[in-house]
Amino acid sequence: MHTGPDSRPVDPPFSRTISYHEIALGALHNFGDAGDWKNLMDAGMKLMEAVSRQKLLVPAPVEFPFEQMLEALAHSEQSKQKTVIYLDYSD
Repeated sequence: MHTGPDSRPVDPPFSRTISYHEIALGALHNFGDAGDWKNLMDAGMKLMEAVSRQKLLVPAPVEFPFEQMLEALAHSEQSKQKTVIYLDYSD
């Protein structure tokens, strides 16, 4: 849910949706044509190119082992940083 400065939903009809990209992709899946998909893919390629050339910097996610899932969820909620929970199969 996306909230404004006073913590009220910016767009109440969509407050149950996890993210705006899900709204956009849902619309694209249901109503998009080949040209719309091409535009999306071209834009994605431009973003990836910018990342690879370090014109767009993407912070590394903060990683937590599976056993620290509760801490990871709290971290994600409080910091709003990309947070990854991983399984360690090395043992």
